[in-house]
Amino acid sequence: MKTVELKGTTRSAIGKAAMKKIRRAGNVPAVVYGQGEPVAVAVDFQAMTKVLHSPETYIVKLDLEGKTTSAIVRDVQYHPVTDNVLHVDFLRVTETEAVEVDLPIKLVGTAKGVLAGGRLVPMLRKLKVKGLVTELPDKVEVDISALEMGKTFRVGEIPVSGLTITSPAPAGVAIIEIPRAVRQAEEAAKK
Repeated sequence: MKTVELKGTTRSAIGKAAMKKIRRAGNVPAVVYGQGEPVAVAVDFQAMTKVLHSPETYIVKLDLEGKTTSAIVRDVQYHPVTDNVLHVDFLRVTETEAVEVDLPIKLVGTAKGVLAGGRLVPMLRKLKVKGLVTELPDKVEVDISALEMGKTFRVGEIPVSGLTITSPAPAGVAIIEIPRAVRQAEEAAKK
């Protein structure tokens, strides 16, 4: 799993006015919770954009005034009108405790249905998995080369070792749609 380093400062001020002051300074108010006591922090907004606006899932190495903490982004609150980041929740992680994260799905291979004239439609972008931080991959690769026209590849069919998939098993990952021209040609051949 990819890591990114961020610098932050602990903060003692709480409340609406204090949060506005932090945001005006170009920082994002955040909290780090999990193992031990929760800590209120402020993190640089520009550095957070790589983590927040990426399909990847990162382990964040937070440098809080010389003390480093490993965490993952658990929740992000956005302004309802401007879409600016209002607050970020970080969850501390350790190498010995399992954590649940969303990993991006990468479809690999060329499906039989696509070769026959179908259209590949991805249905799921991320997969919820639970496992140790040291065993989490950057992404989950799904081989769709055996997928035929009109068929759906489901979450329950994904072979993942060392991890527990917590997404619903019947959820679709990708489907090969039958184009209208192919469907009409099949109906005409039946008549």
